[in-house]
Amino acid sequence: MKIDFTQKLYKLNGECLLELTFNKEGKQELGDVLTLGIVTVAALHNRYADEKNLSLKEMYERGEMASRVFNSDSDGIDLSTEEITLIKKLIGKRFEVLVVWQTEALLENKPSKIEPKPKAE
Repeated sequence: MKIDFTQKLYKLNGECLLELTFNKEGKQELGDVLTLGIVTVAALHNRYADEKNLSLKEMYERGEMASRVFNSDSDGIDLSTEEITLIKKLIGKRFEVLVVWQTEALLENKPSKIEPKPKAE
């Protein structure tokens, strides 16, 4: 299935969710608009408490998939059902309900669960 990882994620009020980053002093800052791609790459790059026996092959495959997602554009990339299932599972381990709820739909090529807030003129 072809997935567009440039799709944005939103707060319930329709405003874009923003990435949480750290500046040079180690203080938290709001960064770029959070996208399906940013969430997916973060989920794939993490190793979780219940994955103590994750093989080198599995880590390599996750790294390869993360690279494909990171380098994709709005044309999207083709992923197998197994890859999409893994991404969903890992996002569920890494992120809060609001993100999981939205990404589930986007990874099924369904419309976003939240309508973007119209831009002020």
